[in-house]
Amino acid sequence: ALKLGVKVTHNQKAYETSLRVNVPSLPAGGTKVYQYTLYTGPREYDRLRAMGKAHGGNQFHRIMDFGGWFAWVAEALLRVMKWFEPKLNFLSFLGISGYAMAIIAITFIIKLIFWPITARSTRAMKKMAAVNAKMMPEIKVIRERYKDDYQKMNKKMMEIYKKYGVNPLSQMGGCLPLLIQMPIFFGFFTMLRTAIELRGAEFLWVADLSSPDTVAMVAGLPINIMPLLMTGTMFLQMKLQPPSPGMDPTQQA
Repeated sequence: ALKLGVKVTHNQKAYETSLRVNVPSLPAGGTKVYQYTLYTGPREYDRLRAMGKAHGGNQFHRIMDFGGWFAWVAEALLRVMKWFEPKLNFLSFLGISGYAMAIIAITFIIKLIFWPITARSTRAMKKMAAVNAKMMPEIKVIRERYKDDYQKMNKKMMEIYKKYGVNPLSQMGGCLPLLIQMPIFFGFFTMLRTAIELRGAEFLWVADLSSPDTVAMVAGLPINIMPLLMTGTMFLQMKLQPPSPGMDPTQQA
């Protein structure tokens, strides 16, 4: 076996890789020539695909590490983002790169596609909340009366659900949009994490979309605006969602 090593030093950091080849036995005086193409550079999707086509159709772009089940989603979203970028670069003079606008556009399109499902789920939850307000007094009485007999309590509660035409399994309806969108969320996250195109792309106060948007350090902790904004909007969205019908107030809190 023959082992070849390559070591590269950049910014005082060493990167090393190796290649192991099983060489067959050669007759006395015999020779064998092996040729390899080594690529050291960014994992840029288009460049890797072009290199793969130039070398016998090899799928070099597979080293993008898009993940497992949702790799096709991440790959598709990356291609869409790269298609959008030159068309949405008109705000670059304001410090808003085309890639930033492409991310916003893709997010808007995803939300628009899933809006009918989300809206239907929200309407159903509001309807259930209205029914829940009527039957909760009876449920509270049952919980208090049969708190030591869970079997009988569940039986009585099922009678109440039947009386008001409520299916307890419908309480899971609010999770349906999230479950359907989950492959998109995972694929989008993976794509943004691996896209070298975002390096150096600007968005207002963010100088590099491939790095945290740290604006200050307080007691050794970074202050990042984007996670704070995301947390705030998620909290607001939770407040706007109606409570699940039949949910205990403690569980709801």
